[in-house]
Amino acid sequence: MSDLYEIKPSLGKGLGVFANVDIKQGDVIMEDKARMKIVNYHKWVSEYDIQKVFDPLSPADKKEFPQLHSGTLSQSSTNMRIYSANAFSIGGEDAGIMYFKIARVNHSCMPNSEMPGSDDGTGTTKLHAIQPIRKGEETFHSCLAGKADGSKADRQQHLERVYGFVCGCATCSLTGTELAMSDARRTIYMALNDKRVAAMSELLKPTASPNTSPDREQVASNFLMARMMEAEGWTSALIGDCYFMAVVSLLDQLKRHPFTVLATVKLAHEWVELAFKQIRASRPTGSMELQFTTQGWAYLQAGTPNFAKAKKAIDVLTAQGITTIPPEKFAIQCKDGRFVKFLSQDECFAIVRQGRKDLQSK
Repeated sequence: MSDLYEIKPSLGKGLGVFANVDIKQGDVIMEDKARMKIVNYHKWVSEYDIQKVFDPLSPADKKEFPQLHSGTLSQSSTNMRIYSANAFSIGGEDAGIMYFKIARVNHSCMPNSEMPGSDDGTGTTKLHAIQPIRKGEETFHSCLAGKADGSKADRQQHLERVYGFVCGCATCSLTGTELAMSDARRTIYMALNDKRVAAMSELLKPTASPNTSPDREQVASNFLMARMMEAEGWTSALIGDCYFMAVVSLLDQLKRHPFTVLATVKLAHEWVELAFKQIRASRPTGSMELQFTTQGWAYLQAGTPNFAKAKKAIDVLTAQGITTIPPEKFAIQCKDGRFVKFLSQDECFAIVRQGRKDLQSK
């Protein structure tokens, strides 16, 4: 038993993990080291593969393994069913990893904890509280891919087929309009996430075209994914990542013009603040996610031409009580790193049209 939690019977769920003390949002609930790992997990896994990672286990781990939930998938052995029901894929890695303590955390479609997208390089991962957990309350995480895995009907079918239970969490208990809205948000989220994953897979190919997934599409997809999850009541570093990736695509789009649009710079700052808010709420100070976002934001600002000057122009307007950027100050134009003048929206459109004509005439 840990000071923070204990593993004990959970009504209708076998064993579960319960808080021994009040746990704050962002706190680390537990650390757990990977006990078993199979590479190429998403391909066919044989009984031999399972046995090969089972044999090196300590006597204590070999005793604990058969006590874990075995799920309901049709497999050739109990060991294969246990592994299939409890293995995680971390950070998109094509490997099935088993953590014996985290395997005791039961599922909820609206969890109060989550694992990071990668381990710390030593095979150890952490379970973070993404909501305050009161003393005596059970800890839940989501075992669904992509966190918000479609409609209630889709989730229930998957959970019963793979794990052998019908989820009765707060989200699955919704009815009427509330359920319809939740189903719509999660279905939209999954469609956007599937599209984003497919686009990233294409971009990683040696023959990929830079136009495989336009920046404006990535901006919209990531922003909408973040909004859908927030509307569902989530707090998660994953939401922060969606906001941050929307900013990355937003600034990539900005670099293609010979002027700097003030509204785009303002929006980038606002979305980055939302990203940091989500990450700080769900991760402790010094976390990998917080370090990555902090360093990435500094890199983006330094790598975007005239970004600092555009932000200064926005600050001047704000100090004057102007919160909505006027059409005549739509963008700034700089030369050799120095401010030249403000451009109106019409002037910017004229520059873009002229640039297209010049390209066509070549």
